[in-house]
Amino acid sequence: MQEHSDFDDSFDHEECCSKSENRPAFPSPPSCLPERQQAKLEAKIEEANTLLLNLALSNEQSEEGRRVSFEGLVGQWAEVVLTREGEAGLPAVKKGNRIKIKNSKESLFKKKLAARKRRKRRAVRPKAHAGKKKLPQVTLPKSSVLLYKQSGRVQLAGRNFVLLKKKEQEMIIPFSKIQSIKSFTRHRGLDKDPALLDIDPALRRALMFKFGETVASSPELIHLFFKMTLPIFLLGYIDKKVNIVLARNNIAGHIHEVDEETVTIVTAKRKQRVIPLDSIYLIVSSSL
Repeated sequence: MQEHSDFDDSFDHEECCSKSENRPAFPSPPSCLPERQQAKLEAKIEEANTLLLNLALSNEQSEEGRRVSFEGLVGQWAEVVLTREGEAGLPAVKKGNRIKIKNSKESLFKKKLAARKRRKRRAVRPKAHAGKKKLPQVTLPKSSVLLYKQSGRVQLAGRNFVLLKKKEQEMIIPFSKIQSIKSFTRHRGLDKDPALLDIDPALRRALMFKFGETVASSPELIHLFFKMTLPIFLLGYIDKKVNIVLARNNIAGHIHEVDEETVTIVTAKRKQRVIPLDSIYLIVSSSL
């Protein structure tokens, strides 16, 4: 026979076991990782989510937003979609990276031949629905805007352009001509340690006491601190052979001169062509 004690009676009262009563709780830890590793993991997850969001909204971003997207893709393979315009009034046909325009005379002859065949068929066919009115058919004009894709490994993200590299080719694309960005790389990107964490003591001293003079003498330091613009970056391509893709044609030649708004090309026929930078869709150069 079990003895009944006063201690057991203390748990029989409903007020002592009320469900609404607050009691001390011991929640389970949010992760099995140590606190420091958990903080690093959450930071990486947040960085990846930000990059994915920037890529998803790449067609609605400003140049600053595109720069942030490409900075997260440095060292990774990406596809960039541009828009180009076909010749006015003619439907453009895309085949690979080359644009072909249909011959207007040939298309006009085919239209006349098709109309003649339709008239012959109507003359033979019985007019069962002669009393019904036919609604006029409206032909919508074909858009002359084409999607122009380029892919490569993101080598550098400037202030208003990106540099892609594929085998021996370097492709320079202004942010203003980019419609969307797509990443194909699934592995971890490059380690983002501070760029000047381990540098020569002489360079460190020069940066401390002669910052402007030291940075201005090095394109790498200019890009590191201020991000190079397209005109400054193209100064390194002077006398190099390039192929410049415009809205409706391409121009091949050697870069002769660059200023803030234009680039001067010397073609194979020794003619100089001045091209506005805001009209350039793509610059292709050999890295050899």
